[in-house]
Amino acid sequence: MFRLTIRCEFDSGHRLLDYEGPCCRLHGHHYVVEVTVAGTSLNHLGMLVDFGDVKPLVMSQVQIWDHRTLLNPMDPLVKQLPAEQVVLMENGNPTAENMAEDLYDSIYGELPDGVQLVRVRLYETPNCWVDYGE
Repeated sequence: MFRLTIRCEFDSGHRLLDYEGPCCRLHGHHYVVEVTVAGTSLNHLGMLVDFGDVKPLVMSQVQIWDHRTLLNPMDPLVKQLPAEQVVLMENGNPTAENMAEDLYDSIYGELPDGVQLVRVRLYETPNCWVDYGE
């Protein structure tokens, strides 16, 4: 089994609605995301898949979040911030868990034949991350 991982970084602001800890306040993170795909056979060039074929799939979602404020659709800030600066997290709060699941879902099914999406790992800080997938 071959595994290939794409790593991307981006910056976003967020806050958690109805949360009683410090993350109820608007703040930001320098996120790091790693997307791992796998397969058993290599193409005629000796590659599982070209990095250049996987990275755009990751970046298409990351670009939506980069330098924007991620909010729960029910958050009162939605009406106070310019629409072009806000991304609504349709599955609720902009937690690392929900973000990883959204990224996974946006890539799943878009990979070439014979290549499986294994995992999305999203670092909220260098020491705190979430894995979504197998």
